[in-house]
Amino acid sequence: MNQIKYFSSLKINNKTLFLICFLLWLSMFALYSQSIQFDFVDYDDAAILLAHPNLYNENSFISSLKEILYNYFPREEPLVLRDITWALDSYIFGFKNPLGYHLGNVILNSFNVSFLFIFLFLTTGQILFSLLISITFGVLPVHVEPVCWIMGRKDLLVTFFMLSALIFQTLFLEAEDYRKKRFFYLGTILFTITALVSKINALTFFMVLAAHQIFYLYIKGYSSPKESLDFKHICKKILPWLLPHFLISLYIYSWYNSIVSSHGLLGRGPGSFSSEHIKNLMIFIPLVMSLYAKMIFIPFYDFSVSYYRPNVNLPLETSDLVISIFTALTVICLLIITFCKKKDIFFYLITFFILMLPYCNIVYIGIWAASRYVYFSSFCILAAVFSTIFILTKHRQDIRQFLFFIWVLYIAVNVFYNYDYQKAWKNNHSLWLHENSLKDPSILSYEALARSFFNLAKAANNPEIKTSLLNQADVIIKKGIEKYENLGVKKSGYYTTETAYYSKLYYLKGLIVELRYNNLDLQLEYFTKACNIHKSSLNVMMMARVYYNMALKSHDSEAKKILAEKSLNYFEEYVVLNKNDGIANKKNLLMLYHSYETKFPFLQDKTKKIRLFLLNQLKNR
Repeated sequence: MNQIKYFSSLKINNKTLFLICFLLWLSMFALYSQSIQFDFVDYDDAAILLAHPNLYNENSFISSLKEILYNYFPREEPLVLRDITWALDSYIFGFKNPLGYHLGNVILNSFNVSFLFIFLFLTTGQILFSLLISITFGVLPVHVEPVCWIMGRKDLLVTFFMLSALIFQTLFLEAEDYRKKRFFYLGTILFTITALVSKINALTFFMVLAAHQIFYLYIKGYSSPKESLDFKHICKKILPWLLPHFLISLYIYSWYNSIVSSHGLLGRGPGSFSSEHIKNLMIFIPLVMSLYAKMIFIPFYDFSVSYYRPNVNLPLETSDLVISIFTALTVICLLIITFCKKKDIFFYLITFFILMLPYCNIVYIGIWAASRYVYFSSFCILAAVFSTIFILTKHRQDIRQFLFFIWVLYIAVNVFYNYDYQKAWKNNHSLWLHENSLKDPSILSYEALARSFFNLAKAANNPEIKTSLLNQADVIIKKGIEKYENLGVKKSGYYTTETAYYSKLYYLKGLIVELRYNNLDLQLEYFTKACNIHKSSLNVMMMARVYYNMALKSHDSEAKKILAEKSLNYFEEYVVLNKNDGIANKKNLLMLYHSYETKFPFLQDKTKKIRLFLLNQLKNR
């Protein structure tokens, strides 16, 4: 029977290893099983998935592949494998059935926990160490978001492929047969590619593979943790093997970057090398890392889908600067000490920072912190902590027994909060009720909860219920506007989501007026306010729509012409904002014909210009 040896010289056979993996998989599936019945939430689910039935054809998987890989390729975020797995879910369970998407997430997460155990066991040879970390990783409440949110598919997929690559690299390092080594090596290249097309944040993963090879002997216990690195060996024997991984990562990143740039998703703020940007990175990166430490270790943390602090557009408090400096100094000291004396622990720490590097807003500042960002990298912090505990209690069995008891209690608490937090993701309304009930709710939570009440009001047939729901939406909007205006948002060159959601609160007020009174003048007031705050494509389209309706209702020919021209000007602006969206261009052509060319023929010079622009965009695509 094949035997796998581990550090303490005990043995474990393959059947036992498989049983442990299966039990881990089963327990994780059970923990998240309630989420399989959850609904969609109105936070990217609609815009990224439900708005594209052409990509996820429930009647033909082949048709979906054709759309994903050819007709609609590349989309604004070209994550090919994510889209293919969603297409498969749609084909098996139905496009508008959330069960398939949620089931896929739960299955992937279960595999990730099992794969983490396999990787740690193969790399360290320590079964207890690997098992404790894998169980702890699996029950952390910070992982609820990527598992219970359909949009978390890319985080689960990229983790799956990165773990697969690490497992294959471990087998490559241990293999003696040339054919096996070649097979495992090619596997690392394949899984690096699949990770990159699952989520571009795998960009730095080739560095993780390099660190794994460089520090492998220290992690495995073959070399003393204090022993110096052989840089000559690293340069000649390790780095050349990883050159293909680096070149592939560089090529895919360049391709991806060109696509997202064409959609206007980059360059929203000061340049990457500006003094202001560098100063912000130095302050905010340590601050965010301290936030992630709390997310990982505090099971009752106020987990949110949108952490609006820290924020470059909000004033920093003295305590923020103190935390930032303290965190930076602590991290530097830990890295220096572990590199000199405990290179096995250094591997876990440096891997964490390598994995988090793409989330550090180096190029431009977007979202600083998100629970899903720390999904995979959290295992590194756990491994560093458990390694330290194992070393400090090496000859103290009594302390180990006590700490094991504490660990069991900690796991129980995490399971409780994990399971409880999952309920917030049951449906759209429950999510935003949870988000808005936090100690410091984001402006997004006010906007999304108000929108949820508004949508419920639209669907209500009972006039009293409709009025009650609209009143609740009004109250939430008022609170949200007050919250934003008391934040002290600074004017800067950076894009801020809080300001965008602030504008949406006025946009919602306009929709409520439309539903209640259909007063076009009052609608125009609110939509103008929203557009002045943030000129998004949504706000611009609403301006076009209001002026369009005013033009239709006007009996004065001169006024009709002025209003129609204003509407068309906003429509043209909307077309330009969405010029890189092929489907939007087709819809806009139809809208141009039905709403302007047929209704307002006196605008033919301008409509002809817009039509030519749209046709050119479709031709170029």
